[in-house]
Amino acid sequence: MLECLLAAAFGYTAIIGACDLAEYRFDVPNPICTQTTRTSKCYDWFEQYLEKNYDRNKDYSEGLFGTKDEYNAEEFLNTTLEEATERKYEYIFKKLELKAGMKLLDAGCGTGKWMKYCKDRGVEVVGLTLSEEQAKVVRDKGLDARVQDYRVRDPEFINSFDRITALGSSEHVCSSRGGFKGDTASNRCNQTRIETWKLFSDYLKASGKFYVTVLTFNLDRKLAAKDWAQFYVLERHYGGYYFKLNDIVEKVVPNTGFTLTDLQDKTRDYHWSSVSDKDHFGHWNIKWSEDTANKISYIFKGLVSDPYLPHHWMYYFMDTWMWQFGGYQDTPLTDAQVENAPVQLKYFMLEKNT
Repeated sequence: MLECLLAAAFGYTAIIGACDLAEYRFDVPNPICTQTTRTSKCYDWFEQYLEKNYDRNKDYSEGLFGTKDEYNAEEFLNTTLEEATERKYEYIFKKLELKAGMKLLDAGCGTGKWMKYCKDRGVEVVGLTLSEEQAKVVRDKGLDARVQDYRVRDPEFINSFDRITALGSSEHVCSSRGGFKGDTASNRCNQTRIETWKLFSDYLKASGKFYVTVLTFNLDRKLAAKDWAQFYVLERHYGGYYFKLNDIVEKVVPNTGFTLTDLQDKTRDYHWSSVSDKDHFGHWNIKWSEDTANKISYIFKGLVSDPYLPHHWMYYFMDTWMWQFGGYQDTPLTDAQVENAPVQLKYFMLEKNT
């Protein structure tokens, strides 16, 4: 029996490895699991292994621990993630100048916590997600959630929205396919983002605004072999691609029908979100006592339905999320650590050209 299991595991690994090689080296679509499917499976997996009622005090991204753009250590240490999440919503709500009666599209809506915040303030909200599991959670809150790839044009949405948000979802619009072939991946992904944001421009009414939070690859950080291994696990886990900041500012935005009017760095906040709350998805321990049978059965379900199930678990055990900010530490990042982090979080305000 053991020999059979080992042989099966070896065969499974060999198939995944061959597909990865074909995808990265030869720039061919992955024949087993597309980028979109990987993203969907990633969030389905999260829904099984995060704590029950995960979004009662947080969402699938970060909170804002400071009341000003300048870092204040005391504010970070004395603010809970629940307070920081509300502070982020208030911050973005004000940035977008949202008002009751407006219509908002939330592209990549997660479990709908931001949607509910806006709806409670009189904003009509439509949310898009790739995950059936997440859509169920959102609909149970009485919100309009649709399982839909937001890169695909929806004629119903043309000139329909006053505002659009993509909070933490924009890394999922592309994959690193062809990453071994120079700028193949970055050029293709830049074009994908241009086409997606042009869609958003079409969806917005005149004078519409688009707020997006994006994790960006830090070109100033030299990466060792272990760093590239972490990047591989991260990309295989969530199905996406981290863009370069300069590419977004210089190559993407000017070709989308938007003007960049504000840019902020919130890397320290994202790192601290996973430290301040021990159940945050970035650094948590699975509570096997909750829905034990379901958690165990999903492992076997995943072996059949999700070719990248091992990468989800590698992400968990390798503490990959915290690695991208320089590693776990129980104090907020210093300015120098933010500057040297492999990945940085940026907030963009884009306004539709008139």
